[in-house]
Amino acid sequence: MGKIQTAAPTNSRRARQLFLTTAASLNFQCYKGDVKCAFLQGDIQEVDEDVDPSETKVLREDVFCEQTPELAADLGFEHHQCVRLLKAVYGLVNAPRRWYQRVSKDFAKLGGVENTTEPCLWTFRNDAGEIIGLVVLYVDDALIACAPGCGGQTLLKQIKGLYEWGTWETKAFTQCGAQIVQAYAQHFKQWGGFTISMEDYASEIQMINLSPTRRVQREEKATN
Repeated sequence: MGKIQTAAPTNSRRARQLFLTTAASLNFQCYKGDVKCAFLQGDIQEVDEDVDPSETKVLREDVFCEQTPELAADLGFEHHQCVRLLKAVYGLVNAPRRWYQRVSKDFAKLGGVENTTEPCLWTFRNDAGEIIGLVVLYVDDALIACAPGCGGQTLLKQIKGLYEWGTWETKAFTQCGAQIVQAYAQHFKQWGGFTISMEDYASEIQMINLSPTRRVQREEKATN
């Protein structure tokens, strides 16, 4: 039996803070975009180039599925027929990895360099070595900061053209439960720092009320 590679990193809170700090120091405008059906945009047949075949036998078999009644009716399939997946879909154990691998390849082609210690944080530079863009990605939730010049705006346009995106937001948005607002100096026409709040997230956390008797029953479940 082979081994299916499933490891797929996501950005940490530290990576997000590094992204926001760098974007603020460079006066980059920040955008937030959500990729539509991200896993379907991953390649299920992608080869794991970072896996040493001498260390483990990687499973690279086709994936076949029993079709849903609706799909069978649309395609005219019989009940005993199945379909072969051409794209990674939600539910496959390696779907997040396939999506991450596609993003890594796409950003590398645009000149993006992934942070060594903070995965899912990419830096883009121009020919002079100047930073023109930053991207931090949490699965399908991307924060993109670009330089105001043509280089940064060209990069933003290229990233938007890579995938099918949903709604784009700027200045004020929510990422992983955190409300982020970027300051803008109207007089200087310049983007600045960020304010981060978890107030909405915290307000939805319900307190667990325990009676004095229940408090001493340490082995019992906290809730029903």
